[in-house]
Amino acid sequence: MAINYTSTQTANVTTLTTVYNPVTSGVQTTLIGLLLANTTTSAITASVTLVNSGATITTNIVNNVSIPAGTALDVVQSAKIVIPANYSLKVVSNGAVDVTVSAVEVS
Repeated sequence: MAINYTSTQTANVTTLTTVYNPVTSGVQTTLIGLLLANTTTSAITASVTLVNSGATITTNIVNNVSIPAGTALDVVQSAKIVIPANYSLKVVSNGAVDVTVSAVEVS
């Protein structure tokens, strides 16, 4: 069994953007960190969703959560979120937000 810790960063997200897409078949992925950093000078709202590959199932992790100017939101905190096979993690915001995703992949 191989364990791989991964981290991805996506800057200035405003439109619906895939920020994490586990593409390896047969890998169990657990989200252990998800930070949304507001890089603007005013409050913004952001949403994080899990979407299946056919875009027929969308599950909200947070929906229209407010993030004050110059701060970051730790979405996962002490929880862990399993990302099902063939799902991706997407973020949308009404202002620029930097996204950092940390995950553990077990194969």
